[in-house]
Amino acid sequence: MNPRIQELAEQAETKEIGYYFFDKEKFAELIVRECTDIMYNSMQDTKQSYDLAYHAMLAQLIADINDQFGIESKGEKFETAFRKKFEGGLDLSGQETP
Repeated sequence: MNPRIQELAEQAETKEIGYYFFDKEKFAELIVRECTDIMYNSMQDTKQSYDLAYHAMLAQLIADINDQFGIESKGEKFETAFRKKFEGGLDLSGQETP
């Protein structure tokens, strides 16, 4: 099994009165969060940091995925991701205008 999947599976386990329980819902949520975190990190690390449309698209995809699985509200996640990306200001140099 992939080491990261194993780590997430272990995070979804709880021990109560000497027994281990596996929370499938928590495991699924951890996987979804891991995937959207990868997308968010891609948005942060890209060389296309000036590309407003690219970042808006990624932020919207993150919001849609989280909304689909009920992880976080669509508007809140989109706003958070977008605000974090451009908190230092918005540089539109290099943007092509339609």
